[in-house]
Formats: sequence, structure tokens, C-alpha cells
Amino acid sequence: YWDTNNLDGYLSLFTDDAIGVGYNSNGEKFTYPIKDEIQIVNNKERVDYFIENKMQRRHMMANTLFLSQTNSSVGVEQ
Repeated sequence: YWDTNNLDGYLSLFTDDAIGVGYNSNGEKFTYPIKDEIQIVNNKERVDYFIENKMQRRHMMANTLFLSQTNSSVGVEQ
């Protein structure tokens, strides 16, 4: 939904009390309510900017599957 500028679809993925987690430039953790009015307005402005400027976003996603693990090694598939 995010990559196709579908903000309503994106927000539908979260419960009303969902909390986002981020880290600032100092590596300090912060949290924020995803469906907070300010967050929604900020996300709407960002989506509108991409639409108006005909910009396409693509998120590269990688999942890590742990295949095996010992005290000295880990086998993963991404």
C-alpha cells in the first residue's frame, strides 16, 4: 500500500493503538502512535508529494529464515 500511495490501505494494516518504533541519529529509540492525527497528516503530505511529483517508491524487503543454529554458527536463508 505504501509504495502505491494508498494511505488508507496502509493504515488499515494497523490497529488503532499500534505503536511505531524508530531510532534517531544518536541511536536512541523512540516510539510513536501510528494512527495519531499528526502522523496521518505527515504521511498524507508525503504521499501527496510523491503523487504530485510523479515519483514511484519501491521498498526492498528481505525476510530472514534461520535454518540452523549452534554455539558457533548460524545457517540462514534470505
